Amino acid sequence: MKSTIAASLAALALLMTGTAFASPDVSRHALTDVTAAKADVTAGRYSQAIERTERAQTTLLNAKQAGD
Repeated sequence: MKSTIAASLAALALLMTGTAFASPDVSRHALTDVTAAKADVTAGRYSQAIERTERAQTTLLNAKQAGD
């Protein structure tokens, strides 16, 4: 169950990084977290993957709210 949640969150964050509302620096930072989250899922570190994915989502949502 945790693996499905972690993979789904990573996919969602990856989708969000491709949207046009974030600057290249913000997108790159979020994409780094998503890439690390995908590696965590592969390695079975689901809690870490969820944490990294949530961090990426927060980064993108904060950028959107700030008008970046």
